[in-house]
Parts: sequence; structure tokens; C-alpha cells
Amino acid sequence: MTPSLIWPRSALALLFSSINRARRASLTAEPYLRRYLIAFVIGAIAVCGAVFFVELHKPWMFYWMYAGTVMRLVLCAEPVAHTRPVLQWRRPRVASNPRDVYGWNGRRSA
Repeated sequence: MTPSLIWPRSALALLFSSINRARRASLTAEPYLRRYLIAFVIGAIAVCGAVFFVELHKPWMFYWMYAGTVMRLVLCAEPVAHTRPVLQWRRPRVASNPRDVYGWNGRRSA
């Protein structure tokens, strides 16, 4: 990869990853946060189209401030993992069919 293509590819990766992350978070977010995430996705796609077709060069400072705020909303919208594991009862294994760690049967077939 040539050095002249590193910056545009990384900028596009940041741009589209923020859109994709907000879109995925809108599927599990609370209804009061979902509308902001959907609005960000639609607005970011509109800004991408405007930059490509109209040659806008000045909106990036405002876009990244808004993207940072929405990424914080994404973190708030993600479900929180439980800190304590839930213990489940398991039946003890019967040792009549010995298997190794890979699941292979210990007996040879004739």
C-alpha cells in the first residue's frame, strides 16, 4: 500500500465504522436513544454524499464532535455484562464412553 493511500483509507475506516457501530447499537438501544442513533446514521450518510458530490471541505470539525458524542451514546446503549456468573447445575458425565480432549472415542473399531 502506498503512503498516499494510508490516510484516506484510515479516514474512511473511521467514518464508516462509526456509522456501522451506531447502526448496530440502534438495534438494542432504548427507544429514547434509538432516535438519536438513527438520526446520526442518516445524517452521516448524507454528509458522506455531500462531501463526495459537492466537495465540502469544512464540515469535519463539526462532524467529529457530533460523532464523538454519538459514540458515547453508543457506549451507554450497549447492554451491560453481568459481573457475577450464573451457576448452572450440570449432570455428571458417565465414564462408560471414554473420549480424549478432542472428542475422539478411545476404542478402536474392528
